[in-house]
Amino acid sequence: MISIITPVYNVERFLPCMIESVLAQLEQDWELLLIDDGSTDTLGSLCDDYVKRYKRIKVIHQEPHFNVKLYAKKMEELMRNDALRIRLAEQEKSLWSSSQ
Repeated sequence: MISIITPVYNVERFLPCMIESVLAQLEQDWELLLIDDGSTDTLGSLCDDYVKRYKRIKVIHQEPHFNVKLYAKKMEELMRNDALRIRLAEQEKSLWSSSQ
């Protein structure tokens, strides 16, 4: 299984594009972990909507700018398989601005 770990903060506009990209992959043995870093937009509820629709998507809601090392540990606890290949997918506005 591949775990795709994506920190998200105030990127509600770009999240659907990113998630649709993951859903379109040929590889089917994956899980997507969205880490909502205390967004002030409606990103949290958007993440929750995706969790309801897709069983392979999970979300962690946390306080703004929570310690990265602490949520990395939290993600380790969520992962189902000890021998996972992990791909960190950083979602920055600059990455997604070309797909607006």
